[in-house]
Amino acid sequence: MPKPVLFSHHWRMLSSYNSSVEHVPIKPYLGFYRGDSQKAAAWQINEAERAGLEWFIFDVYMDENSKIVRFTESLDAFLAVSKKSGFRFATMFTNAEALLPLSAKDSLVQFRDYLKWNARILLENENYLRSGMRPVIVVWRPKLLLRAFRESGLSSSNRKSASEFQAYLKGLYKEIFGPDVSRWPVLASAHLPRTDDDVFLAKEMGIDLIIPYHAFSLRDLSKTEKLTGELDYDRYTSQVYTNNLKINSFSEKSDIDFIPAIPSGFSKVALNKSGPRLKNASGLKYEMLIRNVLSSTKNMNQAYRQNGRILVSLGAWNEWMNGHAIAPGTLGGFSGIFDRLDAVRRCFNPSGSAVYTPAPTNVEEVKTSVLDPEIFDKGLLGREHFSWIQDVERDGGSLVLRFDRKARFEIPFTCRVSGPFAFRLVGSLPDGSSGKYQFKIKVFRKGSPVWDYPEKTYIVSSSGRKNNFDVLFDFDITSGSSEEIWGVEMFIEPMNARSGQMKKHVVLLNNLVMVDRTKKSEADS
Repeated sequence: MPKPVLFSHHWRMLSSYNSSVEHVPIKPYLGFYRGDSQKAAAWQINEAERAGLEWFIFDVYMDENSKIVRFTESLDAFLAVSKKSGFRFATMFTNAEALLPLSAKDSLVQFRDYLKWNARILLENENYLRSGMRPVIVVWRPKLLLRAFRESGLSSSNRKSASEFQAYLKGLYKEIFGPDVSRWPVLASAHLPRTDDDVFLAKEMGIDLIIPYHAFSLRDLSKTEKLTGELDYDRYTSQVYTNNLKINSFSEKSDIDFIPAIPSGFSKVALNKSGPRLKNASGLKYEMLIRNVLSSTKNMNQAYRQNGRILVSLGAWNEWMNGHAIAPGTLGGFSGIFDRLDAVRRCFNPSGSAVYTPAPTNVEEVKTSVLDPEIFDKGLLGREHFSWIQDVERDGGSLVLRFDRKARFEIPFTCRVSGPFAFRLVGSLPDGSSGKYQFKIKVFRKGSPVWDYPEKTYIVSSSGRKNNFDVLFDFDITSGSSEEIWGVEMFIEPMNARSGQMKKHVVLLNNLVMVDRTKKSEADS
């Protein structure tokens, strides 16, 4: 299940990655790759096909203001290179109501906007995953949509809300996909059902298919496992197998199909340190889990079949931060870079080549040390890197930031420094702006869970006329030897804004360049 730019959506934040790598060894074989790199996408498709995989599901997130689909770079790159291979795909609505402070009404608006956006992709692309003529659309935690439906006052009573939500869905389908029912979506739930009632409610809501995002829950942990923070892989695989049998049993009673889920692992310790750490994991054990679940599907009446073949989900392709990935790379609990993918290949494509494809050489996040205008155009400072910002757009050679309280963004890149260095920021405040703005830059160093270098601050002011700024933020290494830099974090904040004041601020950025300060005369010039 490819995720957005970088390894996973969690890794957009350098601080999240650096604090997590302490606890779980995680490193994709591709390194710090760009999700919008077509070469990276082509390599991943090739490796997936070599292992016998046939489809990806892409997570889709909506912007806080809705209507804008976020983090689609990896999907765009995939679409650009997958047409020739015929590799299939679908999308999953990652219900932002659980991630953002949205009202119930906003949650429903987001889902409607997602369907409209998705309709354009699935109706035009022959490789979109379909059941017959009906496209498969996955929803993470659909109960949240039902709750939003109730809280929006669209339901006459809680008792009838599920059936009324189904009628609401049909109205959306007719509006967006047309009156032909045979072309309406197959709506799939990515939630792991725990009881018969969970599946019954899903069907009553209009869910057509159960496809658990993961067949293991933190609720499956024993008290000892919670206390020790360790989960033996044999216990994990046994629980995954049992949960698939339970889902089939639940589904039989409601006569709804499900796609068996066979994830490679799950380690929430990467995100919140309170989850389990996998131990004694191996590719051979994962292979045994796959074969055991596949063997049991012959007795699963509700296992979803397409053209006589049972479809199964192998969990995430690259959910690195959850310790949940079959893509090549180092992952906590496993010993080999390719052991999980090799296990998949032995099960689904045993006659396929056992020789992996060398990674392409130019999928690094940035070149080495310089962030130049070309990087702006490639999207390194694109909308996805910003928060607390209402709008980001291009204006000639400038990147225009509009925000209320403050702007904050991170710029991931890698380089090695052995002496003084600086970041040179060039930009302007537009005509008509007034007041003072504080610019802060923090530098992120490899191997530390916190920002290691002290932040540097620069204040720029304007009195109603355009004010250009060109400033150096100086730093020096702290260890006395060379160090690897992993990126910077920048804040832009108005200094004269009163608490709670909601004024729209505009700042134009032209360039951000890393400068070698061992040659100060050149840098200052």
